[in-house]
Amino acid sequence: MLERLVDMPLSVWTYGFDHESVRHLGPMAQDFATAFGLGSNDRRIAMVDANGVCMASIQALYRRVIALEAEVERLRR
Repeated sequence: MLERLVDMPLSVWTYGFDHESVRHLGPMAQDFATAFGLGSNDRRIAMVDANGVCMASIQALYRRVIALEAEVERLRR
């Protein structure tokens, strides 16, 4: 999960209907669909899928932090 997330390109853009000063940051829907195979098409990213990827990534990072903390503690002893 984390490797797919890290490798996914992120872009900055402004929608045509927004003022030019309004900027957005995120993946393109096609890249998201390719990376995760989620959603009903590659034209939109469903918020439930984006949130799910974020939550799964947070869980994976938490597990890594716990493992690293245990390793640091072991090395201190």
